[in-house]
Amino acid sequence: SMKNSVLIVLSHKMDKYGNLTSESKKRADKALELFKVKKSSYVICLGWAYRKDSENRIADVFKQYLIKNGIKSNKIITDYNSRDTVGDAIFSKIIVEQKGIKSINVVTSDYHLKRAKQIFNHFYDNDFTIRYYVIEGFTNKKKIINEKTSLVKFNQTFKKKCKSTKYNYFILIKNHPYYNGEIHPKLNKNENIIPWT
Repeated sequence: SMKNSVLIVLSHKMDKYGNLTSESKKRADKALELFKVKKSSYVICLGWAYRKDSENRIADVFKQYLIKNGIKSNKIITDYNSRDTVGDAIFSKIIVEQKGIKSINVVTSDYHLKRAKQIFNHFYDNDFTIRYYVIEGFTNKKKIINEKTSLVKFNQTFKKKCKSTKYNYFILIKNHPYYNGEIHPKLNKNENIIPWT
């Protein structure tokens, strides 16, 4: 049994009306299936309003889908700070540390597994047990190339492996172009769960 474990479903994409794409839906369905079997304490949904043409935050869209399909809303934790897999790992870890949970189950797509593993294993140290679950059928050459490029960038940004989530958070908002204002607006520290200002 997975009492005292969390299920982290990594967001993918939605349309401008707040509907999950087929790949996102499949990840959410996998989370639903695992939640029923494993009886996790919580599901964590992550992600911001990344579309210019929509106010919807992807974490909420995932949450609504899960609720519609039978998970009680008090079992779902949303975080709106995350903008990519690196954010998924750092911000989920803040939640997990606050809850004192040591067992993590991550849901993503098969082509994303290698990068997700490397990133989550970088931030979550050996105190945590992480299991990965994937959906299949969405791989293509372009995505595989993107994954490799992203990993190279990740390794440049986060050279030093450090247990401190606080340290990693500060590196994120200082050096990661999705969070430091270079590509997307600078991350606003008021987004609910961040314990440091």
